[in-house]
Amino acid sequence: MARETCYRCFWPKSLCWCPSIQAMPTRTKFVFLMHPKEYKQEKAATGRLTHLCLAHSEIHVGTDFD
Repeated sequence: MARETCYRCFWPKSLCWCPSIQAMPTRTKFVFLMHPKEYKQEKAATGRLTHLCLAHSEIHVGTDFD
């Protein structure tokens, strides 16, 4: 049986921090560019967790950002 995972951070629900994360308001828009392999295999989820912590942030997954 597969573990239940959080749909926001993709961590197992038993380890998920999402209920305790509040987005910090910012006037700056943060854009995180992630390679598809990094997005799927990111162990620490620092990019996704940072995105959840910053209002007005986006994650773009791809290899060509021209």
